[in-house]
Amino acid sequence: MKTIIQFYSKAKSYESLSNFYNECAQVEIDEFGAYEKALEAMIEAKRQLDKSDATNKAQKQNMLLTKIRYLEKFCEARQVLNQGNSDAMCAIALTLVDAPGVEDAV
Repeated sequence: MKTIIQFYSKAKSYESLSNFYNECAQVEIDEFGAYEKALEAMIEAKRQLDKSDATNKAQKQNMLLTKIRYLEKFCEARQVLNQGNSDAMCAIALTLVDAPGVEDAV
């Protein structure tokens, strides 16, 4: 993983690096259920995309921001549940269920 990051960084291929972090986030969710790590990877993907000169950059940034917000809400719901507040967790979960495109992020 470090080698791939170094390769893209040295090549200043920030859009590709952003895509790599985005894929890493998806693997963290699908394979390990590590939503907090996935959130960190998504934030890094956004940071790398910000540096790029990608086509449709604004659209891609908005997509990443939406995913980040959904992941933040989901992580918040998990934290609240761990603290024993199931009512607050249900309220957060209901807002996520009604959110458009949430299944792409979570």
